[in-house]
Amino acid sequence: MACNGECACSDLLPIKSLFPYMEIDKISVINEAKKGSLLEIIKASNSVKDIPFSCHSKDSKGLLVKIPFNCKVSLTNLQIKSTFSKLEVFTNNLYVKLENPKTSRPDSRKASQSSEHSILSDHFLNINISSKNKSVDTLTIRLTGSEGVGEVNYLCICGTVTGILPKAVNTTYEAYPVADLGKITEEMGVMRK
Repeated sequence: MACNGECACSDLLPIKSLFPYMEIDKISVINEAKKGSLLEIIKASNSVKDIPFSCHSKDSKGLLVKIPFNCKVSLTNLQIKSTFSKLEVFTNNLYVKLENPKTSRPDSRKASQSSEHSILSDHFLNINISSKNKSVDTLTIRLTGSEGVGEVNYLCICGTVTGILPKAVNTTYEAYPVADLGKITEEMGVMRK
């Protein structure tokens, strides 16, 4: 039975949305029917519950969503409204694939924390995420188990910021003074520019 908006699940609002800390331009969705539709849902889910559009998968394989953050975050819960029946959450693992995990070879070098949830409902669901996910810089969500094309109507990731990511610093070192740059002094025989 589809949610008609009159039940208590519609009152659930995101408490601490991590939307401001997501790297929006780097979010990727695999097997999405209309490119960019899930990104629009994530943007809208930050402030509204009733979103007039939805994201569909191309086929019954499901959707794979990879969300990088611009800082370290601690995940608390995930709010979703979807026709998919199974949701898997992976943290700090960019190597998750959409294909069936039973047929794909696991790679022990790429360990991550994961959890699996059943979402057999057309209502807004609040899924609590294990407290062990405290230092997350990438979140991967695999949605599977729909009969035919699956649909996502709402997706909000909640949590708190726990730290900053290290930034790359570009430095230049000069092994020998170069006359063209004007760094050789007059005492060395060349005029400074």
